[in-house]
Amino acid sequence: MGVHLKFSPAELALAEAVSDFTLKVASPIIWHDTTAGWPRRIYGGTCFFLRFASGIIGVTANHVMEALQNAIVRNRKTICQIRTSRPVDLPGLVIDRCSERDIATFRVSNELVEAIGATYLDCRSDWPPPNSLEGRAVTFCGFPEAERATAEPGAVTLFACGGLAIIDAVTERDLIVTYDPVRDVEAPWAPWKKPLGYNMSGCSGGPVVSHGVRNVLQRWFAIAMIISGPKDKGTGEAEGWEMITMRRIDAIQPDGTIKHADSGWLPR
Repeated sequence: MGVHLKFSPAELALAEAVSDFTLKVASPIIWHDTTAGWPRRIYGGTCFFLRFASGIIGVTANHVMEALQNAIVRNRKTICQIRTSRPVDLPGLVIDRCSERDIATFRVSNELVEAIGATYLDCRSDWPPPNSLEGRAVTFCGFPEAERATAEPGAVTLFACGGLAIIDAVTERDLIVTYDPVRDVEAPWAPWKKPLGYNMSGCSGGPVVSHGVRNVLQRWFAIAMIISGPKDKGTGEAEGWEMITMRRIDAIQPDGTIKHADSGWLPR
């Protein structure tokens, strides 16, 4: 079960600051058919950016990248954008992919980050994220496909969903959050209650951020990304808020490669 969150005014102000920061860190990935009429169907996922000494690395779920590639194969008129960017060849920017961990990384230029007004997490002096995670408060953010609207030609309106919750369980790869919209704290930028069973498809790849103190400094940590809900795990269609699975990202290396699972067998 989740933990009922009670905050003092100072703690609530900090929680809202972390939520605001998480919204700035999250970036929608959208793709659509340029030949379709308006309003047209807008597909996509969510991503975020980490800065290392080697440059800026984009992170999303591997199944988001796979869905985009499949859409392009089916229809060569499909274009991809990140936020308000010009069309980008996102599959062509891939650094590494791991289907087993469901993580994909891609190259991002400083020019792109500046053009779309994105906020990256600076990991140059502090990586990987903390290992002590159970019971930690986190904020998470994604852009559900159901909330992507095309009101007029060339204009897409996106709504973010997310919240503040407590990590209930930690495994080698995942964080489990049991989220109750009645019990848990809403993000200030997502003031509408989402019912249990809400379809979060499109939120996959969204950042999960925590706040902490390291080396006497207040720090923001990207510790995971949204992967799925209680049903259809691995598809990004989190059909319920009852449980959200968040994939840990400590397998990502500073050069953008992903530490893949060890091969071989282990005795039973």
